[in-house]
Amino acid sequence: MKAAQRLSQRLAVQATKRPSCLFLSPLWPEPNSSAAGVRTLDLVAAFHRWGFSVDYGAGAKPGAHSAALAATGVGIHHCGANREAALAAVLADSQPDVVVFDRFTAEEAFSFRVKQLMPGALRVLDMQDMHSLRRARHALVQAAGTCDVDIAAVAAHTPDATSESLLRELAAIHRSDLTLVCSPVEMELLACKYSVPRSKLALAPFFCDSGLHATQELPPLVEREGYVTIGGFRHAPNVDGVVWLAKHVWPLIRDAQPEAVMHVYGAYPTQAIQQLHNPGAGFLVRGAAPSLDVLAKHRVLLAPLRFGAGIKGKIVDAWQYGLPVATTPIGCEGMVPAHNDSLPGTGVGGVSDWGGSVAATAADLARDAVHLHDDAEAWHRASNRGRALLRQLFDRDETLAAVQSAVDAARRNLAQQRHADFVGAMLWHHTARSTEYFSRWIELKETAASSA
Repeated sequence: MKAAQRLSQRLAVQATKRPSCLFLSPLWPEPNSSAAGVRTLDLVAAFHRWGFSVDYGAGAKPGAHSAALAATGVGIHHCGANREAALAAVLADSQPDVVVFDRFTAEEAFSFRVKQLMPGALRVLDMQDMHSLRRARHALVQAAGTCDVDIAAVAAHTPDATSESLLRELAAIHRSDLTLVCSPVEMELLACKYSVPRSKLALAPFFCDSGLHATQELPPLVEREGYVTIGGFRHAPNVDGVVWLAKHVWPLIRDAQPEAVMHVYGAYPTQAIQQLHNPGAGFLVRGAAPSLDVLAKHRVLLAPLRFGAGIKGKIVDAWQYGLPVATTPIGCEGMVPAHNDSLPGTGVGGVSDWGGSVAATAADLARDAVHLHDDAEAWHRASNRGRALLRQLFDRDETLAAVQSAVDAARRNLAQQRHADFVGAMLWHHTARSTEYFSRWIELKETAASSA
């Protein structure tokens, strides 16, 4: 029997039972320390609502985060990379119709075995952000050293065909049946510059309840004080941003406002970050936030990002609490309405079409932050606009409906799409499967070492 007939028969059988979805990741999602963790849990909950049974396999040992996931009705599996028998057991137990790889490195580690053992399963890559874009921009910032980086030039930079990271990420995208892309900027970049078929891409940004805090009485401007930033310190852009903030931006703000206070929140602060704590200069490193409610206490969120990719969760969180944002062209990327797809400009008070201000230098960022902090009219305009942009860009019902539609269409047309996907098929050819053979070599090596 031909492979296409076998696949069609499997799909027909799957259509008669409750569909199942398996997430595969190196780590368990941590919603309290990263925006990516929040977004992943939103996707898990969405598959539940769409009628799927959901399982989650991770290479990290089970703990508090996996227990919290299990409490929502998700099946939990400890499944490390380079362990074929472990993954085979997970697949046999979960019988997935859809497999979601959390980031392209998970696709590299698991997809070839999923393809072999569950050929009828839809393979979905969830990018989170475009890793190769973030890494290429990081390299530019590192090359500049401690000097004031041209952030606008960094934001305009994209990796080329000499980037190994880009080639690996594109290969993972092409091998997958569908890729969830967080940022509309990266969606266009993949389709237009890197020639990924739009049929294999679906926009899946953050998923916000449009009514969140809409009727709740948030503290007015007069009851708020000072500045805040938030973001986990396992994410390199956040580490770099807070260092730049402390050394180059905050001194300028303090010159204008000698009594101003900066509150820095983030899980897993490094020693270098903790050493920036300076009460005398009003710069307070507070560690992990007990709750996002801390944002409601402050006037302006600073997102001093010099590199990065994807949608910035800290800005989404700030807008939900009515908090204007002073950021860079990196920070606002992908958070601009479709009718104004160019990056907002700079200038005092930012732009009228964004929820705060956007500046490309430390001096401009400090100036705009002070303006938002002190000018009540500018503050209220930015606060209202940020909350409006949440509804326009990240409404939970609308964004998840689009993801569901893309998943349903990909499942319906799976056999047809695979037959027409020449690039994907080429990358599955044995001459291009270095990650598979490397994984098998690691398993053999570690098995031999443990039995010696």
